[in-house]
Amino acid sequence: MTSCLQCGHQDPGGFLFCPRCGTKTLEGASGVDPLLGRILNGKYRIESEIGQGAMGTVYLGEHIGLKKKIALKILHSDLQVSDESLQRFQREGIAAGKFSHPHLIQIFDFDRSESGRGEGRLFYLAMEYVEGVNLTLFLRQRGRLPVEVALKLARQILSCLAEAHRHGIVHRDLKPDNIMVSEASRGELRVKVLDFGLSKLVDRRMGSSLLTQPGRLLGTPLYMAPEQVAGDEADERSDVYAAGLILYEMLAGERPFSKREKDSAALFLSRPTAEAPSLRVNLPDLTVPDELDELLARALARDREQRYQSAEEMLNALDEVPLTPSASQERSRGLAASRSAVPATPTSKSVAPASAPQGATRSRWPVFAGVLAVLTLGTWVLFLFLGTKGERPARLRLVAADERSEQENRYLGLLDEARVALRGGDGQAALTAVNQAFLLECRDAEAFLARAELYRARNDIDTALADFRAAAQGDPSFAEPFLGMGWIQLGRGELAASEVELGRGAA
Repeated sequence: MTSCLQCGHQDPGGFLFCPRCGTKTLEGASGVDPLLGRILNGKYRIESEIGQGAMGTVYLGEHIGLKKKIALKILHSDLQVSDESLQRFQREGIAAGKFSHPHLIQIFDFDRSESGRGEGRLFYLAMEYVEGVNLTLFLRQRGRLPVEVALKLARQILSCLAEAHRHGIVHRDLKPDNIMVSEASRGELRVKVLDFGLSKLVDRRMGSSLLTQPGRLLGTPLYMAPEQVAGDEADERSDVYAAGLILYEMLAGERPFSKREKDSAALFLSRPTAEAPSLRVNLPDLTVPDELDELLARALARDREQRYQSAEEMLNALDEVPLTPSASQERSRGLAASRSAVPATPTSKSVAPASAPQGATRSRWPVFAGVLAVLTLGTWVLFLFLGTKGERPARLRLVAADERSEQENRYLGLLDEARVALRGGDGQAALTAVNQAFLLECRDAEAFLARAELYRARNDIDTALADFRAAAQGDPSFAEPFLGMGWIQLGRGELAASEVELGRGAA
């Protein structure tokens, strides 16, 4: 018996697409991951998949001897890791534990195992397991962060980067996906940075090829510094650039280049010559101190010589940023307010005729006041039913949580639930949550994106591509659907089409 999770239709004969509503079932899903249940070098057991990235797949694991939860990152089999690069990685002090910090996800072990996918050696990292979500999902849930919250998280990130730089370690691939956010019992937010120096394990130089295989990059183009895109070696200032992008995104709810270069074929190819826009210019409604806007401008300077030369220097500058608008901003606002408060100079037309009886003037006031009240009420009603609808963002995720309806918050919660289930390897639960989200009237482009991600994880590429297109059509400013289409086309060898879609997504 096959049941449709969308409309409830049942058929004892089974079906791939529901004959009533057309929803695709989970029949034909890819097999179970052969690594699940494996024991690596007699020490670590692989329990379940958490997520995938450019460098490898992360699993929930168990340290058998200590009976302790850990995270295991299994590097993708196509990455070239030599004995020399392994020794280099260990010399940097990461695997040996010499580099430690409260906001660093600690790496306990880095080794190889001959048992794996049947493709020779399997390289893995055993890491500290952290309960929480990555910063990408956190920002999807919260939207724009208040200035004080964004600055607090940025300080934690920069303090971790500063300690790494003091040890001569450069991250090279700092991005929201590599930052975990957890919430303490009192609601205090803490971040932990992972994947330090991991890209240096790979023997292929960035200048020789950005791609390791179709659909995967060594480093994330959206957060690469201009010199990395140009093929030059990354250094501490490249991490500063990425930290600036992340701080900008936490404050604005979007990346700084999202409103520029919409027609660019590939933003990551044009990044070496692209100047990051001002936060205040991009979002004039966002109130931030002048010092913070200036800090971002310097961190995102195209020329690395013009940036902060280390994370510690940027951290010191961040500590000088006031949480309230600067005095110059207050003076300009006060001047504008004083100008608007100056009463209009009476004219001869506004003076009541001297011949008009005083009683007649008084008798007109109730009528005038009534007409004014009706006009004011009518304007307010029109504003509620027409004006505010046009001001709401295209996607509910961009609306502040306290401005969403109960149904809208439930809808976004279902999509988050689907993504968490998918990362945990529970495709059935993910599909159930997505289908429930589709039943709500407030559904938007993100529902198609979530379903596309689900189908892509099941290797149902054609269906995933169709849903990515539907999401892009629903909101042309939504970057993720274009990126999803681009990676699929890149994997198919459709280089020209992929370049266009990746450019639209990165713009």
